Amino acid sequence: MKMPRHLMMFSLAVVFAIMVQGAWAQVHPPIPQKLRGDPAKGERLYRFRGCQTCHGANGKGGNLGPDLTRPWPRRDFSWYQTYLANPRSYVSTSIKPPTRISSKEMEDLVAYLLRLKGRR
Repeated sequence: MKMPRHLMMFSLAVVFAIMVQGAWAQVHPPIPQKLRGDPAKGERLYRFRGCQTCHGANGKGGNLGPDLTRPWPRRDFSWYQTYLANPRSYVSTSIKPPTRISSKEMEDLVAYLLRLKGRR
C-alpha cells in the first residue's frame, strides 16, 4: 500500500524540522557570559537567603520552584538579574518573591546560578 502524498509530505516536514532543530543547537551554543560575580559568594548567598527551600539543585532542596540544574532557555546575564529582582517582569503568574539584594550580591548570585547550568 502506497502512503498518501499529503502524509508523505507531512512526515518529511517533521523529519526536516527535527534535523533543523538539532543543527541549530549545534551551531548556536549557549550565549557566552561575560565573567562577572563570584560564584562561591553567590552559593553562600543562595544558602543564606534560603533559596534551596523552594529550589532544588542536583537532587537536593525543595520542589516548589524549578530545579536550578535543569537546562534553562538561552538568556544573558542581565536577563537573570532583571528576572531575579522582579520575576513578574517576565512571568506575570510567578509566585517567586523579588530578590532584594545589592547589585554586587546579585552579580554573585547570577554567577552561581550560571555555574549550576554549566554556562561559565
